[in-house]
Amino acid sequence: KQSIGMSMGEYLDGMDKHDPDSDPAPDWLVEFGLQDGDELVDSHNAIVKRYFAHLYDEEGLGLSNYQFMVAPVFTGASPHFHFTSARLMVHGRARWFLWPVAQSVYSSRDIHTWYQTDYPTLAGPERPLECVQGA
Repeated sequence: KQSIGMSMGEYLDGMDKHDPDSDPAPDWLVEFGLQDGDELVDSHNAIVKRYFAHLYDEEGLGLSNYQFMVAPVFTGASPHFHFTSARLMVHGRARWFLWPVAQSVYSSRDIHTWYQTDYPTLAGPERPLECVQGA
């Protein structure tokens, strides 16, 4: 972990002015150390369990890798895959690219570069389904 010498307000003000063309992979604020018992995790689980109870009914499933992120516009995770996931948003919106399991991909490019270079070349069955999630 690295600490930055600014307040959350200063970070958010700077990210409002973020230019993805000049800095496609800016610094995100991420907390990976969240665990059951943390207020943020417990409130998240209460919502997820209400709508996705089946994730907790099967052996070995459920949520265990909690992350809290703050990031500027036009950023996000590069294309990747994992077994189960639930995401709650408190502000903004996210554009999702979804592939069937048999066509799942993993990219090491930042999402802005991937979207500008790789995404336009995808056609037919290579093209992901898309949706926008809002807070």
